[in-house]
Amino acid sequence: MATKPLKGHITSGYGKRINPITKKSEFHPGIDIAPLSRSNEPVVCAKKGKIAYIDTEGKGSFGKVVYVVMPDKWYAVYPHLQAINKNIHVGDSVEEGVFIGLCGNTGLSAGIHLHYEERNAMGVNSLKRSPDDIIALYNNQN
Repeated sequence: MATKPLKGHITSGYGKRINPITKKSEFHPGIDIAPLSRSNEPVVCAKKGKIAYIDTEGKGSFGKVVYVVMPDKWYAVYPHLQAINKNIHVGDSVEEGVFIGLCGNTGLSAGIHLHYEERNAMGVNSLKRSPDDIIALYNNQN
């Protein structure tokens, strides 16, 4: 099962696109979701798993970010957060719908949104996959 990580709509899909910051063609390894309002929209866990990593300082390109390792050993990544839930910690089990943080614009970001991606490892050179089940939730407006 899966749930929408953010109430809103997809503004940039998985695949080739023009990067809004560099204006160059690139492969976008996730989906960008715009919130219903401009800020303070809650981001929730889309799929159950365990908290694998939390960056509350946000000094990297992902800004403030949370990684959740799912049962299939792939990671769900929640970058650009404005704030992270202080009640979640590395090693915690989380279910769908658990509050992760607030949608934001931290790191290398062109505006308030959630970039959601799934990857097989935490490193830069990890494999990415299209989150088709999450995309379907937005396309079907469930």
